[in-house]
Amino acid sequence: MMRKAASVTGSILRSPYGMVFLITLVWHGVTWWFEVPFEVPFNYYISGGLFILDMVVAYALLEALTYFFSQFILPIHPKDRGEIYKRVRIFETGERGQTLFVKNGQVIKHPGEEDKRGLGVIVLDTASAVVLRTDTEIKGPVGPGVKFTDKDEYIANDLGVDLRAQWQYIGPARGRQSLFEPLAFPQFQTL
Repeated sequence: MMRKAASVTGSILRSPYGMVFLITLVWHGVTWWFEVPFEVPFNYYISGGLFILDMVVAYALLEALTYFFSQFILPIHPKDRGEIYKRVRIFETGERGQTLFVKNGQVIKHPGEEDKRGLGVIVLDTASAVVLRTDTEIKGPVGPGVKFTDKDEYIANDLGVDLRAQWQYIGPARGRQSLFEPLAFPQFQTL
């Protein structure tokens, strides 16, 4: 019980709003403890108004800076800025979808990623492709680049496709009979 309460309190204080609250509380505590003289007498209404103003400014700055810096996380087109912003905001809450990287046709994921359903991101290198699907239909292939997935989309069978040139040798294995050499049949003598 105590651990859960401490965890909730700690998570609140780690948020931007918790930091504004903590800084305001420390400021008023220091001024009261050390009896710092002010030219203007302390007023609870002004202090409360400044606290609310600080919260509004902190929220506006959080939103603006999150939107600004989220566009630099992945190499995206300017039209996709809203999509990456949505995923960064959802990432803070923990209700995100799969975040996957596909390299040379191999899907690289962290433990627990396959269970997540929600808005997600798939980054495919230039030598990879995947097929996206939902529980009821196949959405289609996705080539190299960044793909933003919807809530119900996931990679079909967790398999990627390697787009690099593939070489296959057809014929006998090394050390075996060549196709162009005649087979040596045993010679039988007739009596």
